[in-house]
Amino acid sequence: MIRLRLFLTLGVGLFVVVLVAGVGGLGVFGAIENALAVKREFQTFRAEVVGRSVLDYFARVEGEAHVVGTLIALDPALVEEDEHIAKLLTALVGNLDGVRDATLVRRDESNVMVFLEDGEIGVELDGPLDPEAYAIMRAGRTHTDSEGYEDLYFEPFDRRAVTTYTLHLEDPDRRPLGTLFIDIDIFSLTESIAHERESDDSYIFLIDSRGMVMAHHELTGTDVVASLDSLPEVRHLADPVPATVLGHIRKTGELPELIETGHGDFLITVSPLPGLGESEWLVVSAVNYDEILGDAHDRARLIAIIGLVVLVFAVGVSLWVGGMITRPVERLASAADAIQEFQLELPAGQVSRFTELNQAERAFAAMLRGLRVFSRYVPKSLVRRLIQMEEAGSAIVPEDRAVTVLFTDIAGFTSISMGMAPDRLAQMLNDYFTVLVGPVLVEEGTVDKFIGDALMAFWNAPLAQDDHADRAVRAALAIRAATDVFNRDRAARGEPELRTRIGVHTGVVLVGDIGTEERLNYTIVGDAVNTAARLEALGKDIGSFLCISEETRQACGSDYAWRGIGEITLRGRSAETVVYTIDPAEGEAAEEPA
Repeated sequence: MIRLRLFLTLGVGLFVVVLVAGVGGLGVFGAIENALAVKREFQTFRAEVVGRSVLDYFARVEGEAHVVGTLIALDPALVEEDEHIAKLLTALVGNLDGVRDATLVRRDESNVMVFLEDGEIGVELDGPLDPEAYAIMRAGRTHTDSEGYEDLYFEPFDRRAVTTYTLHLEDPDRRPLGTLFIDIDIFSLTESIAHERESDDSYIFLIDSRGMVMAHHELTGTDVVASLDSLPEVRHLADPVPATVLGHIRKTGELPELIETGHGDFLITVSPLPGLGESEWLVVSAVNYDEILGDAHDRARLIAIIGLVVLVFAVGVSLWVGGMITRPVERLASAADAIQEFQLELPAGQVSRFTELNQAERAFAAMLRGLRVFSRYVPKSLVRRLIQMEEAGSAIVPEDRAVTVLFTDIAGFTSISMGMAPDRLAQMLNDYFTVLVGPVLVEEGTVDKFIGDALMAFWNAPLAQDDHADRAVRAALAIRAATDVFNRDRAARGEPELRTRIGVHTGVVLVGDIGTEERLNYTIVGDAVNTAARLEALGKDIGSFLCISEETRQACGSDYAWRGIGEITLRGRSAETVVYTIDPAEGEAAEEPA
């Protein structure tokens, strides 16, 4: 007969041996799979962040171009004034890194070019241009395929890869005024991407579907760029990964996830960038497979041997190891739950004794740092509300909804910003927008976008707000009061005041996710948006810094010091709009002509 103690001892011992062997094997397998999954997620995140930064840059160029076009169209007579056009183009070239020149070609084929050479901005009037530029100008019409970005091409004089953004200009009566061409130095723009290189076996590069290379670590350095006599292609690189990736896409029509090369196997993540010319741009993250696995297989054998040797200590060791494994995982799980709520201010993670888990925590921390950077460019409050709606089962679908829209703009911004250094101008706008956004967030408004020196916000979406008109009006009054304090501080420092014009209107708009699968924007579209913008612009004509529509006044539940301005036909409208303002309270600065 076997003694119970011996039986239990042998049984528990055998169970522990099997458990240790099983857990050890599964642990190693799980660590490998986890390392691959984490690396894959990090690859995807890095590629998407780089892709978003490229798309955001080109969207900014497009936005600045439209601002210039709008300023010219506001007074078509000024299109003939070289000095006026040169100032507008100088501001554009000076504010956008990577823009090498901007040229306005008028209908009479005269032109004004502002260019950047050796860090200095120059102006050239009626200089020689490519005949194609005149042909594009003559045939071009707004909102056609002739506008937008061209495919990448090689500029032989400067030995640079260049893409050109084209925008046709019209006056309010849709008569052509000319065409704006903006040339962007791709190598200058993408140099930082080429340096996104963790090691020889982990890096990011940028190519297009034709096989042209925009960013790769082999193309870094002025000597390399100066030696080019044509656009670099993937077949010219010593690195086989770009050519292999492109070959796989052309052969299968699918984006590769794992490729084999003479230099080893690589995990691949591809993030396409649409809308930049006829050829599709591709951000590619490549990581050598062996770098991820390392010596994981040798470590597995070592764990098995150690498990047999330390049988006596198996229970204690298993509990200790289990704690060492579960605590970091629990930390990651808790952090993941917090991130799901878009709570990014998390404490620094503790260092794990396990290499794989430590790598996972470092990768997670790197992802968190990236999300913190990303959160600077999207409203946190909006993201949290959308997450809450998703969790509550409310589908985020486009719908017609009554909202109240608020538009702001700086009076005389062009003259204030003219000649300012880019860093000072950016800091001034950042300080200014901080003052404006505060009252909007206090009233739980949604900050839609910043357009140059303008701010657009709205209420009653995504969450319903019955008092959205009152919230918008209170925010407008708070902005007026806050900017008064802000301007007094600027005046005390001898700096020009930033007088803010505000337009508020209530109406029905389309609200929802607008954009593409690669990039969506929760925004509003509709005539009410245009009306709010025109009310803001009306302030310049009538000398009022706050213009509110009759629709907003009727929707307000609270009483304010309303003062009627009159029935006014807004720009681009045939019907009259009843416009009001609210007189400043005692102690506030009185309005001055806008």
